Amino acid sequence: MVYAAEEYFTSRSMVDVKELKENNPEFALVLDTKDDKLPNTFDLAYKRVPVHDIIVGSYVLVGAGEKV
Repeated sequence: MVYAAEEYFTSRSMVDVKELKENNPEFALVLDTKDDKLPNTFDLAYKRVPVHDIIVGSYVLVGAGEKV
């Protein structure tokens, strides 16, 4: 019985990790800032950046329903 439970939970965790990898976005919309000030919310300027190139402290635009 213990072996069956261990096998079940191990296979389930592998599925969960695979889903996380597949749902990971490749690009993000990074808001342009000037002089490290908050971005202007009336006229948002942004660029599409690979997620691996996003710098800590960047402002990222996340749309409704998108996963982070």
